[in-house]
Amino acid sequence: VGAVTAYNAYLLVLAGDLRAETLCDGRPCVLLRPRRPPTHFIAELNGGSSTYGGGGLAVGGVLGVGGKLRGFPPIFYLIGEFSFNQAAESGSMPLAGTGYRDDRSFADFAVGVRMYIPIWGPIRLFGDAAVGASYVSANLEQHDGPVITADGWMGLFQFSGGVQVRIFHQLSVGLRLKGVVGNEQAISGLYNLVGETLPVRTMATANLVWHF
Repeated sequence: VGAVTAYNAYLLVLAGDLRAETLCDGRPCVLLRPRRPPTHFIAELNGGSSTYGGGGLAVGGVLGVGGKLRGFPPIFYLIGEFSFNQAAESGSMPLAGTGYRDDRSFADFAVGVRMYIPIWGPIRLFGDAAVGASYVSANLEQHDGPVITADGWMGLFQFSGGVQVRIFHQLSVGLRLKGVVGNEQAISGLYNLVGETLPVRTMATANLVWHF
C-alpha cells in the first residue's frame, strides 16, 4: 500500500500539484519539484537608444557560455557581442560660426566576461566588461559648405550593467546601460573642426535573453 501511495504522490508531482497533504504510510509526503536541467549558454538581443549627442538607434546581440561555480552564488559567462549604434549632433562651428550636423555610426565587436548576481527569486543583477574594435563612419554636413566624411577602425573598451528577471526557465527580460570608450582617431579631425571632445558613448537598451 505504501508503494502505491508513494507512486500516487509521484504522479501528483508530474501533474504540477505540489501540495504536501498526501500521506505515505500514514505520514505526510515531502513532494519535491522535478529538478530543471542546467543551462550553460545565453543568446541575448538588445534594442534601445544612444544617450549621447542627439541620440540614435542602438541594437545588438550577445552570445555567451559559462555557468555557476559550486558553492559560489555569482554566475560567470564568457561573452562575444556585436552592436550597432548611431548618434547625431548639431551646433555652430566655433570659428566660422556656421551651423553643422554631425552624423556618426559605429559597428562594435567585443569579447569579455559577464557576471550575474542573484538578488531575490528570479531577479538578478549583472555586469560585464569587454575589449574589441569598432568600425566608425561619420559625416559632417556644414551649412553652405561641403560635406566631410571620415571612417576607419578603432580599438574600444566597453562596460555595462543592468537587471534581468527570469520569467521562465529559458527566458529572461531586462534593462541594460552600456558605455564605450574608444580612441576614435579615424574621426578625431571632425571633432576638432566642430570643437567637440571625444565622448564616452552611452546606450540604454531593453534585452531579451534565451538560456539553453
